[in-house]
Amino acid sequence: MVDEKAVLVALVCLPKGMQVNLPGEFKGYCVLIDYGEIKLAHHKHHDELKPGISIGNVIDPNSDQTFTLGPVFRTEQDENKRYILTEEHGVRNSNLVIQPESSDQGMTPRDNCAEVMYTFYGVDEEGRFLDYAFCEINKQEISIPSNIPFGTEVIIKEHKQSVENDPNNQKKKLNFIKVEKVGRTTFHTHGPKSLSREASALFVYGNSGNFGTYGDSGSPVFDNIGRLWGIFQGVYRNSNQAFVIPIHERFILV
Repeated sequence: MVDEKAVLVALVCLPKGMQVNLPGEFKGYCVLIDYGEIKLAHHKHHDELKPGISIGNVIDPNSDQTFTLGPVFRTEQDENKRYILTEEHGVRNSNLVIQPESSDQGMTPRDNCAEVMYTFYGVDEEGRFLDYAFCEINKQEISIPSNIPFGTEVIIKEHKQSVENDPNNQKKKLNFIKVEKVGRTTFHTHGPKSLSREASALFVYGNSGNFGTYGDSGSPVFDNIGRLWGIFQGVYRNSNQAFVIPIHERFILV
């Protein structure tokens, strides 16, 4: 019984990748489908900094203006420091990145985990639209595991510096690459990404429903062999198409 109504519960045990169509109602009974237990990366505190968990800024720490932790990386200049790559429009006008508290009281400045070093939002000299923030992790006691997006087994170990289409493709047709992401709002989603001939931005179509939505900004977008294609930036209204900003610089992923 659910809400004092009789329902049917369907347990789906199928090989990975096999599709099945089940009705939402059978002979007047609502059908509930059990896909197993999924632990969502929602608005709560996590002891480890993993791509896909919730973070926010200190402008209005008690609001739900949270976004998503992207990949963690280091630089060749200082191998002891660790950085977060996320969106400028998420940390806008704030100098700190904070984690949710372990309680339900929202977020406070004392929960900060990183300091915003520099940001950029706009079009660069090469005509590429960029929206990013580099933030230095400022608490040594925070556990920083490998770049394994929350709830997955994929290790992000490199990023694509070249996202152009096949130069030998004389017909200039779009190629599609299968990618996935983990975000705080829509969690783990998959979809094909289109490659234009010279890509300054990437577009991803959700396999079923939206690839992402509000709150997923900063989510890492990667493929199944651990290559980072970019970070989730926004969505088109009334569409399941998402806007992803590729990574153009060389970073060392943790």
